[in-house]
This record gives sequence, structure tokens and C-alpha cells, in this order.
Amino acid sequence: MASVTVTGSLTIDELRLYPADAKMTTNTYDPLVGITSQCDPANRVAYYEYDGIGRLKVLRDMDGNVLRVHDYQYKN
Repeated sequence: MASVTVTGSLTIDELRLYPADAKMTTNTYDPLVGITSQCDPANRVAYYEYDGIGRLKVLRDMDGNVLRVHDYQYKN
């Protein structure tokens, strides 16, 4: 059995412990809206932005660059 000790006076935002050959994806959520960020196995982070009624609007990478924009159009 292995053990891990974390010391110091800083606040930890995220601590990921997993076997060396494992692949892990972590997500954050906004209740009643959806996923707000995702960190993939390569430690790349994507941020999700929603409009006022909870629809996905913009997907950004960890540098703030826009990866995808959703524009909702309705027909009569």
C-alpha cells in the first residue's frame, strides 16, 4: 500500500493521483447548467461558457482561445 503526504500552506485547486498508465479526465460543473471545464489526460483544459438560458455558447482552450462558437437561430 502506498501513501501520499501533502504539506505546505498553499491552497490546492486540484490534486490528481492515479497509476502511471491510467488516463484521467476531470470536469467541473455549474449546477442546473452543465460542465464548465474539462481537463483531459494530456492536462489540456477546455472552458465551457453558456448563454442566459443555459445553452452552450463558447468553448475555449486553456489560453482563452475560442475553439468553437454555437449560434442558435430559430426559424418561423
